[in-house]
This record gives sequence, structure tokens and C-alpha cells, in this order.
Amino acid sequence: MKKILFTASALFGGFFLSAQTIDIDSIATVRIFNEVLAEGEGYENLRVLCKSVGHRLSGSPQAAAAVEWGKQAMVKAGYDSVILQPVKVPKWVRGNVEKATLHQTNGENLSLTVKALGMSVGTPALGITAEVVEVYNLDTLKTFKKDALKGKIVFFNRPMNPHHFSTFMAYGGCVDQRGSGAATAAPFGAAAVLVRSMTLMHDDHAHTGSMRYDPKGVNIPAAALSLNDADALSAALKGFPNSKVTLQLSCHHA
Repeated sequence: MKKILFTASALFGGFFLSAQTIDIDSIATVRIFNEVLAEGEGYENLRVLCKSVGHRLSGSPQAAAAVEWGKQAMVKAGYDSVILQPVKVPKWVRGNVEKATLHQTNGENLSLTVKALGMSVGTPALGITAEVVEVYNLDTLKTFKKDALKGKIVFFNRPMNPHHFSTFMAYGGCVDQRGSGAATAAPFGAAAVLVRSMTLMHDDHAHTGSMRYDPKGVNIPAAALSLNDADALSAALKGFPNSKVTLQLSCHHA
């Protein structure tokens, strides 16, 4: 009986000690939260980084400026030690040509608003002109017959779901077509990829973002379309099958 009581005491004593430790940690955590929320400079630092330092593509002067700004901010905050280390990063240049033109089979042409996706390769100077195939998810590509997409521009047009309470859930539900669309379409012989912008705003602004290639695959150009133009292109393809798009991008790796 004594052994049982001792064991129970040890177990429950350990539990109470753990609970007390958790309570102390919780109080300390709340104090940190309160300090940051009431007196913190996080939002102001973010404003300065985004508005004063500006865009920070890897390898750009602004990226180097952001590193120096971060160093000085840490020194000012009283960090014990602030060390910068050299690192190799890719340098991607957007270029000054981002154009797309829809050539409908009824003879009408329509200018489309596009932005190259980050890390995309460019097109030849005269662009790529090809028929457009509209799809709504990556797996749909597997349903096409062999060579059905060869030399075509694949248009990923899955919209964000506006009914999600969390906008990030809506974003996560379709961002795969931007991140992996080009890598998925390339093995099927696609010449380029157009992607509906990751946004719920129906306007004429194309929203760019990062994408990635298969290291062992073929790299094809990829660009985002504004929502208004994505809808216009979708309608045109339904009304005028076999319509073509000319895509011109001057982005490149420096």
C-alpha cells in the first residue's frame, strides 16, 4: 500500500508541477503578447520594409537594401550579435515586355492584361502564338489524348472559392495551378501557360506570384491573367473555338 501511495503521490505531484510550470509559461506568454500588441513596432517595421525599402526580388538592389535595413533594425533593438553571411540567390529580371493578344476566329483581336509569373522563362522576341486550351485543374491534363496539347497554350482557369470564410483557404484551393501549372503542362508538349490570377477581385490587374519548374523537365513561359481578361478569354473560347493567343514576355534570369 505504501508503494502504491508513493507512486500515486509521485505521479500526481509531477502533474501538479507540470501544471504549475505551464501556468507560469502561460503568464509569461501573455505578458509578451500584451507588450507586442500594445507597444510593439512590428507593423511599423513592416510598413517601412514594404513602403520605404520596396520590392525585394532576390538579387535586386532592393533585396540588398532590405538586408542592410534588417541588420540596422536588429542593432537598434539591442541584439547581442548581428552577423551577415554571404549567400547565393537566383536573380530573375521581369523585363519590360508583358503582352498578350487574343485572336478570335471571327477576326477580332483583344488585348489581354498579363504579368509574368516569378521565375518564368521568357518567350522569343516575336512571342508565342498558339491555340488555347482551357482547363480547371492539373489532373485534367491527363485526360487529353496524346499530342492534344502539343504546341498549345494551356489556360488554367479555376477560380478562388468566394464562399470560404478564410480567404487563405480559397487561395490555397487553387494556387497549385500557378505554382505547378507550367511544370505539369510541359510534359504534354504545351508551349506556354496562362493562369487566372489568385484573387477574388474582378478588375484589370494581373496578380503575379512565384512558380517552379521540374528540374528535369522543359521550362515553358507562364503568365497570370487579370480576372476580367480571364473571364473574357474563357467566353471567347466557348464562342469561338480554336481562337489563338500571342504571348510576349521578356523576363529572364540574369
